[in-house]
Amino acid sequence: MQFCLDQQSSNPGPLPICTFIKIICREEVGVELTKDDLIFKEKYYDDFKDLNLVGFIPSSYQNKLTIKSDRSWTKNIISDLRVDMIELNEQNAKNISGITELLKALCENLDFAKKDIPAKGHKHNRDRLSELLDCIYTFVGKTYELRNNIKIRLTTKTFTHIVIGHISDYKIPRKGYQVLFERIHTGKDLLDFIERVIKTCEADIAEHFSNNKSEFNKTDIIIDGIEFGIHISTSGDIKTFYEKVKF
Repeated sequence: MQFCLDQQSSNPGPLPICTFIKIICREEVGVELTKDDLIFKEKYYDDFKDLNLVGFIPSSYQNKLTIKSDRSWTKNIISDLRVDMIELNEQNAKNISGITELLKALCENLDFAKKDIPAKGHKHNRDRLSELLDCIYTFVGKTYELRNNIKIRLTTKTFTHIVIGHISDYKIPRKGYQVLFERIHTGKDLLDFIERVIKTCEADIAEHFSNNKSEFNKTDIIIDGIEFGIHISTSGDIKTFYEKVKF
């Protein structure tokens, strides 16, 4: 096993590492820790929070250690995204609102992690991050042209909001209840289903915006036996797209 310490933390040497692991193992199997054990554990916890303890520690405690490790990982991603945002802003890039939405979600998720809310914080899929970033960085918006010269737009912000809110592999938990798509697993899947939904309700959307200045909201669209809802603003921007909860 290879141990890796944060370069910025002090390196107390091999003995504290071994002692830390022994304390964690004793605690996990139900041995009551001494006062000195507790003091030692608290002293070195931050130094050893990123150790790979698989094989030493039972899974129930691995999850506890992973919490702080995930916080550090999320903080690093947030830092990198902020740098990207500065560069994208200088380039006047079209997808900057998508990156902003992702950054906001990660910050909110990190806040949940800090508060130790297990159902929300530190639960996103870091293994699919590069795929998620590629999905967001390459999407620059889409326009659907309907009859009566009606145009419906999917912005990078809304696209990102849907992707990280409702696609299982890309989900970043935050406030509110998130219903995951049953058959939408990628950004491409999402675009395909949105297009099918718009085509299914094209007549309703065109008639609505030809005769009304209010928002369009339809919650009973059936595609492949699955019920979807879509909400479109008065300006023609898709605001939400979601799968209805099955009861």
